[in-house]
Amino acid sequence: MKTYRPDLCFKGARRYVHGTTLYEHILGGAESVGLGKPAGALKIDFRAMLCEQADLHYRDPGEAATVPAAAAVGFGLTIEGEAVGGWVVANGGPVRTIRPYAEDEILSRARIRDAEATLSAVPAYSPIEISTCLAVRLHQSLYPPPAGMKWLLARVALKRPLADADRATLAVRLRRRIGDTFTDTGIAAGGEELGSFGFFLTRVDDS
Repeated sequence: MKTYRPDLCFKGARRYVHGTTLYEHILGGAESVGLGKPAGALKIDFRAMLCEQADLHYRDPGEAATVPAAAAVGFGLTIEGEAVGGWVVANGGPVRTIRPYAEDEILSRARIRDAEATLSAVPAYSPIEISTCLAVRLHQSLYPPPAGMKWLLARVALKRPLADADRATLAVRLRRRIGDTFTDTGIAAGGEELGSFGFFLTRVDDS
């Protein structure tokens, strides 16, 4: 078992750690602890809102361990052809850094047609930030959340990590709505289907 303790930040007005921040730290942390660079299929399940610092725990390939009930996030990565699982557990430390996050720079470039969102121009953000923001814009258009509620990222399932080369051609399409609070959204780049996002409608105290 290997542990990585990043310095997590809040984005914009949020007072919870954004799913895109955790995605980037989960992938980057695997390299930091010496496991290698994730390169194949990955899945991240966001189980609870994280409002403080956290430890990222990585199982070594072949190591047996169970995700604890206290985990805010569970994940599985592919590194050098091996499956590597892990989880994220809050450690009680305060989040002191607030990173500016001008989502309007992405939202203003979103083109919505039918149940698909694409870009009219490429903003200077990471592919996970762009694709997640496009998906949120799509949800807001198709299923506007009631006051005090937001569509939050609940799951990322990809056949490979998103790459900078994907940014210009990212597209997200709402595939189905499951009840009133869950959705399944496909992600593609350059016409290649890359995987899916799951979103969950929930009450959030901040904007």
